[in-house]
Amino acid sequence: MIPVYQHAASYPWAPLSTRSKLKLGAKNSTVLDLRSRLTLTQDLEYNNGSDIFDPQLMNAVKNFPERCGLAPDGVVGTKTRAELNVPPEERLKQIEINSQRWASLSREMGDRFVLVNVPDYKLFLIDNNQTILSMKIIVGKPNWQTPELASRITRLVFNPYWNVPDPIARKEVIPKLMENPSYLAENNIRVFQRDDDDSSEIDPYQVDWETVLYNGASDNYHFRQDSG
Repeated sequence: MIPVYQHAASYPWAPLSTRSKLKLGAKNSTVLDLRSRLTLTQDLEYNNGSDIFDPQLMNAVKNFPERCGLAPDGVVGTKTRAELNVPPEERLKQIEINSQRWASLSREMGDRFVLVNVPDYKLFLIDNNQTILSMKIIVGKPNWQTPELASRITRLVFNPYWNVPDPIARKEVIPKLMENPSYLAENNIRVFQRDDDDSSEIDPYQVDWETVLYNGASDNYHFRQDSG
């Protein structure tokens, strides 16, 4: 795949111009551009020159987003089109960085490990090159990203509650609570005096959260979401 993008970086392909969704049965000139693009990235085995979005093209479209951590639904919507329009030189850089990262990681992980694919919102348990467990996960937002880390797992907690970090409580939870007093109840979040198993629970309706937020006193309250 690297040679494909090395060539494209020197001879960039044009971005898909349409903003309309492309799916099975669509017929327009952008389908020709899409067919040409997927042939170049080797997702489409051969280009039959048709401007109709046929089953052959749909299967090729399923290949591309799967590599980008998107749902392989065979439709070119907003997210898939955005990935298709990533400049080749930028994609090449991503591939090279991640190839180096994976080569480094693979030497350290051994035969049994847990791998979290952040862009795909999934966790995998790998044992002797076999995936024996996979599950969906929650990750951060673009402006509040999930940190990268590699560490040894020493403890597992099933159905844990979530201790809301102070910055998230201050920037997200309290503002939402001010807009909607029922926000905590609706999301099974409780308030305590401190992060301690023996801490007393606080009635959130008895707190002036606007004063707490603007006086910088949010760290005096600990938010905890029940398991579920």
